[in-house]
Amino acid sequence: MKKRIIAFLLLISLLISTAVLSSCNIDGNLVGTVIIRNGKSNILSLGDSIAAGTALPGYNADKPTDSLNAPNQAFSYLLAQKLQLGTANMAVEGYQTKDVLNQLNTNATCIDFVTNRAKIVTLSIGANDIFTPALEMVKTHLGIDDANIRTENELLLKHFEDYKNYNLFEILGDLVALSELLTTDEAKEVLQNGVKTFKQNFPSILETIRTYNPDAEIYVTSIHNPLEGFISVQSMGVTLGSTAKYYIDQLNAFLQSLAASGDIVLVDCSALSSGTTTDEDGNTVGYLNVKIDIVNAIYSLDPHPNAYGHQYIADRIEEAYNARH
Repeated sequence: MKKRIIAFLLLISLLISTAVLSSCNIDGNLVGTVIIRNGKSNILSLGDSIAAGTALPGYNADKPTDSLNAPNQAFSYLLAQKLQLGTANMAVEGYQTKDVLNQLNTNATCIDFVTNRAKIVTLSIGANDIFTPALEMVKTHLGIDDANIRTENELLLKHFEDYKNYNLFEILGDLVALSELLTTDEAKEVLQNGVKTFKQNFPSILETIRTYNPDAEIYVTSIHNPLEGFISVQSMGVTLGSTAKYYIDQLNAFLQSLAASGDIVLVDCSALSSGTTTDEDGNTVGYLNVKIDIVNAIYSLDPHPNAYGHQYIADRIEEAYNARH
């Protein structure tokens, strides 16, 4: 059972975007061209893997931290086209609020852009504040570390594919065990500390942006629950989805309080987790790469938005922008 849980955790680790599962091939036609306009007529996107465009075609996991580029399907690039503004993307996969705050205080490229170029700053950050520490706690309990995960990468991925050969009750047993671990007093403390850290750092991020550029419009995307698919099997003892929801709801409630006070414009992206749209062939598709179907042994746990998801985010920010102008 332990090895199956490790395999499951390896895929869950996509949540903190360590990008160890696959290499990214860069297609020059898929990477958005940075167009910086004169003066404060640009969009700067900051945050984690959501804003960075992780898992989109053309995504570069190894881009320098002072790079301004992103895939041309990333919402920042789409939004800039809609609003006819310049754009730069300095989001980095795996970032927590502490990393964005450090970026704003130490990265010369970021400081210059916020100060002299940004009309709009988008922030997509927060989930890693709770998921990263929780994952580290679980790995400690299982006696594994990052080195073990990386060296056993191919083996574990293959083992995860073999879930299709396991009895459904064995799989549910693993998920219940992981669910129980994440509801221990230790896990609750770790997760709640993540919420506390978020509440401490996020206002500092806003204050720093305002210090550099008092006129910048700050649009913050709400945080979606990448484990929402597990809520449907909660009656079987798999509480991963509801546990994640409990803490993510606290993050979003804090963002709502900031929006109510006028500090930010909060953009509701909650439909990312369960919303659907129609593709060019008329098929119903979701906004995320994630698909969890325990009965049919489908476990695609990549929680990042696909191209439709990024279009959805760009549309929601555009709506919020138009409502103010």
